[in-house]
Amino acid sequence: DNFKIEMLTYVSDPSKESLVINEVMTGNVDNFISTAYNFDKWIEIYNPTDQSVILDECYFSDKANELKMFQMPKTGVIVPAKGYYVVWFDSHGICPTQPWFDLDNDGGAIYISDRNGQLLTSYTYPSSVGRSSFARQEDGGEIWGWTVEATPGKSNAGSKFASVRLQAPTVNVESQMCTSAFDLQVDIPTGCTLRYTT
Repeated sequence: DNFKIEMLTYVSDPSKESLVINEVMTGNVDNFISTAYNFDKWIEIYNPTDQSVILDECYFSDKANELKMFQMPKTGVIVPAKGYYVVWFDSHGICPTQPWFDLDNDGGAIYISDRNGQLLTSYTYPSSVGRSSFARQEDGGEIWGWTVEATPGKSNAGSKFASVRLQAPTVNVESQMCTSAFDLQVDIPTGCTLRYTT
C-alpha cells in the first residue's frame, strides 16, 4: 500500500532570537520588482531558528519613538526556519503587506516589533549605493558590506562584497539632445575599463 507522510512545521510567534535584519536595499534603481510591481526598497529578514515564525500583526517603523507605524495584516506571512522573507516598502496602496512608509536614501533605521509593540530587532543602515545592497557577509553574522549583487530572499553565503566604491566617470559635455556630431571626453578612475551604449 502507498501512503503519504506530511511533515507539519510548528509556526511560532516571532522573538528576538528568530528575526534578524539580514540585508537592506535602498538603491533598488532597476534591479528587483516588488510585489506591487515597482522598484521598491526592501529589507530581508532571516530566521536562524529551527521553527518558522509568523509576521502577522508585527509592527514596522522607521522611528524609535513610534514603533507602531505599520502593522502587518493577518495574511499568513511566514519566515521559514533557517529561511528568509523580503519586506518591500512604499506602494502600500497597491500591496497591503508593504509598509506605507519608505526607506531613506540618505540612511536611516528600521524597527520590527511584536503585536504588543515590544521591539524585536532593529538596524541602522547607511546611505544608499545604487544597484547594491548592504548585507551581512554571513547570514545572521556581525560583519556587513556592500554586495556586488544583492540576494533578496536568498542566503548571503557565497556573495561577493565590494571593498571600494569607485568615482563615477566624468564627462566634459552636459546631457543634451544630440542633433549633430560632437566630441566628448570621459575621465575614468585609473585601471578601469569604460563600457558604454549608444
